[in-house]
Amino acid sequence: MRQVGISTAFAGPNQRSILSVIDLVERVGARAVVLDGQLGADRQRALGRELRGRDLPIWAIEQATGDRAPALASRDREETDAAMREIGRLLTTAAELGAGQVIVGLGAVAELQRDWPAVRRAYLRAELDETQRAELMRRRTLLGGRYLDAVRRALDRLLPVADSSGLSIGLRNPGRPFGLPAPMELAELLRDFSGGPLVPLLDLRAAHLDEVMGFRSVTELVATWRSSPLVLVADACGPVVGLPPGRGEIDVAAALREVPKARWVFYPVPSLSPDELRLGMDWLASQPSRPTSR
Repeated sequence: MRQVGISTAFAGPNQRSILSVIDLVERVGARAVVLDGQLGADRQRALGRELRGRDLPIWAIEQATGDRAPALASRDREETDAAMREIGRLLTTAAELGAGQVIVGLGAVAELQRDWPAVRRAYLRAELDETQRAELMRRRTLLGGRYLDAVRRALDRLLPVADSSGLSIGLRNPGRPFGLPAPMELAELLRDFSGGPLVPLLDLRAAHLDEVMGFRSVTELVATWRSSPLVLVADACGPVVGLPPGRGEIDVAAALREVPKARWVFYPVPSLSPDELRLGMDWLASQPSRPTSR
C-alpha cells in the first residue's frame, strides 16, 4: 500500500492540543505530516518537534492563508515584504524540522477580489452567465501581470535562501478564480526560475470551485500542476471542501492518476470525525500507483 500523509488542517486553529493532534495522526495511519497554516508559527514549531521525536516525517509546512494573511502577489510593497518575512521564517522552521518544502499561496488580484461577494452571490442565484464570466476572466488576465512582477521580485530573494537549505517553495493553485497563479502564470514563473527550487503544488480540493463556477475545469488545473511533487488531496461539494474522497463531486481517482509519482496528503476539513479521517486515509493508501498512458 502507498504511504500517505495527512495535513494537520483537521485540527483547526487551536482547537486541539499538540498531543491530541499527534495521537490522531497516529491513529489514522499517517506516515507523514504537513503542518498547515492555521496552526500559526509557534504551534507549527512545537508540533513539528514532537513529531520528529516520534519519527513522523514532516513533508511540508504551509504558509498561513486567508484574507488577512499578507500576500506575495500584492502591489503594496509593505504587504509583499511582510509575506517575504513570513516565508523566510517558514524556511528557517522547515530546515530545523527536516521538512522538504514550504507551501505558498500567492494571493489574489485585489481589484477583482473586491468584487468576489457580488460574483459569488450571482453564482448562487444562477445569475452568473457566460458573458459575465468571459469579462471577469478578461480583466483577470489583463491585471495579472502587474501582480506577477511583485512575485518575481520576491522569489528572486526567497529562492536562494530555500536553495541554500535544500528546500523547495511550492506554489499552490488558488482556491478562487481571481487568485494567482493562473495556469499560464504558473508556466511563466516556472520558466523564469527554471533550475531553481520552485515547484508547483497541487491542491485538488481548491480546484473544485473554479470548475463549479464555470471558470476552469479541474482537469485543466491538474494538467498544469501535474509535475507537483506533493498533492493535497480531498473531495469537495460546492463550497464545502476537505471531504474524504468519494464524498463529493471531484473524480479524485482520475485526478490522482495524473500524478502517480507525487506524495499524496489528505487535507481534511476540521469537522471530520476520526472515522472519516481514517476513511480518507485508507482510500488514498489503497489507490494503485501507475503512470498514465500519456
